[in-house]
Amino acid sequence: MREAKLAVPRDVRLVGFDDNPLNDWIAPWLSSVRVTYRGFGAAIAEILDELRSGGTPGERLLDFDIIAR
Repeated sequence: MREAKLAVPRDVRLVGFDDNPLNDWIAPWLSSVRVTYRGFGAAIAEILDELRSGGTPGERLLDFDIIAR
């Protein structure tokens, strides 16, 4: 970011992916995209089944929430 002369949060905003419960303690300022573990796990299981069957998994769009802090 320094090389590109960008500043956080003026020019770029850092966002986490999993909204880990530890964020409240470790990084309470970090906004995050929350995907449910159940939804994420189900998608992974489907992809693994497709690979095991010789298929090529396609893209998955999972339900998510944006947790703005």
